[in-house]
Amino acid sequence: MKRRPTALLTTAVYVAACIVGLSLLSGVYTQSSAAPVPSSDTLRFALTHDPQSLDPMIDSSGVTQNILHNIFDSLVMADDDLRQTGDLATSWKFVPPSSWDFTLRPNVRFHNGDPVTAGDVKFSFDRIIDPASRSPMKGFISAITSVAIVDARTVRITTAHPSAILPELTKNVMIVPQRVVESMGAQAFGRAPVGSGPYRFVEWVPNDHMTLQANASYWNQAPPIRTLILRPIPEPSTRVAALLTGQVDMITGFPPSFVSALQANPNIKVVNEPASRTAQIILNTNPSDGFAPFQDRRVRQAMNYAIDYDALIRQIMGGLARRNCNPVPPIFFGYDPSIQCYAYNPDRAKQLLAEAGYSNGFEVEFGATSGSVPNDREVAEAIVGMLARVGVRARLETPEFGVWIANYRARKWPMVFHTNGDVVLDADQVFGLFYFSGGRRYYSSPDMDRLVIASRNEFDPAKRLPLVRTVIRRAVRDALWISLFNMPGLWAMNSRLNFKPRGDEWTVMSRATWSR
Repeated sequence: MKRRPTALLTTAVYVAACIVGLSLLSGVYTQSSAAPVPSSDTLRFALTHDPQSLDPMIDSSGVTQNILHNIFDSLVMADDDLRQTGDLATSWKFVPPSSWDFTLRPNVRFHNGDPVTAGDVKFSFDRIIDPASRSPMKGFISAITSVAIVDARTVRITTAHPSAILPELTKNVMIVPQRVVESMGAQAFGRAPVGSGPYRFVEWVPNDHMTLQANASYWNQAPPIRTLILRPIPEPSTRVAALLTGQVDMITGFPPSFVSALQANPNIKVVNEPASRTAQIILNTNPSDGFAPFQDRRVRQAMNYAIDYDALIRQIMGGLARRNCNPVPPIFFGYDPSIQCYAYNPDRAKQLLAEAGYSNGFEVEFGATSGSVPNDREVAEAIVGMLARVGVRARLETPEFGVWIANYRARKWPMVFHTNGDVVLDADQVFGLFYFSGGRRYYSSPDMDRLVIASRNEFDPAKRLPLVRTVIRRAVRDALWISLFNMPGLWAMNSRLNFKPRGDEWTVMSRATWSR
């Protein structure tokens, strides 16, 4: 087993030399014909998958959203210490009974020179809220009912109920220029976007690379590195090989098995940010979807007892993951350290299955990602084997990411391997899994909906914390998922590159610098 990483690297280096440099051209989308810059002013970063679109209301995947934050601004953001701060908004205040007013930063312009206006802010929210848009981002801001222009520098955002976390939720909405989107059309805008962020779009060759260039007029100082080249390299071993052979300068999402080899290279440094993302298996309990076994809590509890968590962490995650029984990382507001973890107990799992009428087990379709986060497919394969020991026959599917996320949203699979991390550092962000009124609808409970609403209506953090934890505890009690662990947040980069991964996973390229 110890020889496997070396063998993988040897093969991957050859593959990278043959593949990484090839252009799988299906179209070249450009915004300008900017002149090339010296390589010393360039940062090449490998993505785990290519975006579906560069329109921030279209592709809700974490990889795409975190990259798009370099092109676009939101009303609110977090600083490098993850403290809430203004982005396009300089201040905000609650307006009873259920609205917030945001004062906009003056003299900010989009990359094409147009000013950022209150109208652009309203338009950006409206196009997500509008049911006709079918935006996957709507679930992240489902509490918002309307956005109004108060004056030239003020917008008012109204929610169905008073919302304590509305400023945090606005991080999920990137502001786009209304005039440009309407003149280009949403599809074309998604291929050649215009934002107001620290980097402006230059070119996108799907499945090959994307080029961004520093916004010299950025309101918060121009980025030190002038050019970003983002290359989608879905296969983890090929990403590692691309870094080792100098094809890229930074990678993430690689398996723990590569850590030792990367650390042994004096020209590469490895960083682990393990607090940012949790891994779990979502169990679809929605009666309308008709998967009978998961309607019984005893079956869902049995699924939790059937998993050997220590083996997953030790054997597959290289000991770099951390057991976590919450659906959110410890840095999120609402994390509850008192929650007791399920322990591996296959005999108890079999007993519960028998009590629920499944002595012979059952079959279930299981969807998982492959290469999006470290060892996702390997974890899913191991879980299939563990479930088989108690009689649950899981049929695993690991399609490419675009298919996976579409199937996840459509609730195609009763079981889904899912990882959770967000720029909004609040447990409310995971409530979309079981808040039927505005979420993914994997669970339906009017009582749970009332608990979620109550937690959102409380503005005093000291009073809100127990309400949020009540929601989490109810979800744990009902075994709505299988909590696995905190994912290792593995990054590897050229040793000369100064870049600090963040707990909210926001890939802030404007902070990166090269050591001279």
